[in-house]
Amino acid sequence: MLIIRHQQLQAFRRAAVQSFLDRLAEHLRGVAPELVGGLSPQALSDLLWKHIEDAHGYDLEAELDVARYVVLALRQGKGWRETPAVAEILTSGRLRATEKLNALERLAVGSGGRPRQP
Repeated sequence: MLIIRHQQLQAFRRAAVQSFLDRLAEHLRGVAPELVGGLSPQALSDLLWKHIEDAHGYDLEAELDVARYVVLALRQGKGWRETPAVAEILTSGRLRATEKLNALERLAVGSGGRPRQP
């Protein structure tokens, strides 16, 4: 019988998240250099970790959902989550993760790329 201890499971999770972070960083450098081009590898890693943790706080867990959230966060800039319309979407208990991201993307597109201010 295979027994996996809690510490081993945590190590697997960290490795999986690091792998995702590395793939996301590479992807962003290729498709959105304007967002991440001036950052050192360590600064980019730190920034992505922060956004990944933020995404998890809004019940965004799937890699695609987290990646979409990170791209939105980078494009929208500091403070976008505090915008009332954005905060309402992110904290909604009735929307699934994909629905939250669809609504956020519609909001960003409908406001010329920036969340609307009240």
